[in-house]
Amino acid sequence: MVPDRYALPSFDVWNLFGGSFAAILLFMEEQWQLYNEDATPIDDRGATQDEVFGKGLLHGAAHVWMWRNTPKGPEVLLQRRAANKRTYPNLLDISAAGHIDLDESPDEAAIREAKEEIGLDVLPSQLKPIGKHRKNVTTENGDTENEYCWLYIYEITDETPLKLQVSEVAETKWIPLTEFIQTILPNNGNYVPQGDNYYEMVIKALKQATGSTPTTPRQPDGVIKGDDRATFMNLPTTPVNPPAPVPPAPPPPEPPVTPNE
Repeated sequence: MVPDRYALPSFDVWNLFGGSFAAILLFMEEQWQLYNEDATPIDDRGATQDEVFGKGLLHGAAHVWMWRNTPKGPEVLLQRRAANKRTYPNLLDISAAGHIDLDESPDEAAIREAKEEIGLDVLPSQLKPIGKHRKNVTTENGDTENEYCWLYIYEITDETPLKLQVSEVAETKWIPLTEFIQTILPNNGNYVPQGDNYYEMVIKALKQATGSTPTTPRQPDGVIKGDDRATFMNLPTTPVNPPAPVPPAPPPPEPPVTPNE
């Protein structure tokens, strides 16, 4: 049975290739999950890459930023996108990332993409969500990237060698967290342009995870109820019991009047 997240093209592939299921698989198009404006998935609604980018359909992606501790300080893992990528070829990018398939959750997509792109088996219990980011931009080749990005950080604690998916990833490199912070916001064209708000969210989470800055308690307004993951919405806060206003001091008494002699 053909998986739901794939769609066959319009021509009769089965007859064309003599009933070879393996040949059909080569022509199946991956279906990406479509979303409502409130970031909830639309049941049983997927679209191909061409449909998503061509029509600007709202879809989703999972981004996993990986880090490790070293004697010289924390480092961040970056990948360089392959030269044949449809968007932003040869630029430095997220450790592992990809679009969310039909009927797949963001967490499942994050784990799958880490395995596919760099050969890393991510432990679900160690995958830490840090928020989601909405973007709607037109890329340099005219594609419309209208998506919700679910962001995660993940600590690599061993020396497991990475196995790259050459069709997606040209290379990976570790850079010091301090260098990442200094170069990512004044982006000089080396990184995929995700936007300052996006990278500020990533920097904040990495600083907290690595102990580079004190962790502050999350406010109730910054948590998705029932999901326990920060959204960093920067909602305004007001004191629960504001102090009562201090009454003004009474005027000084009038001086006594002395009668004329």
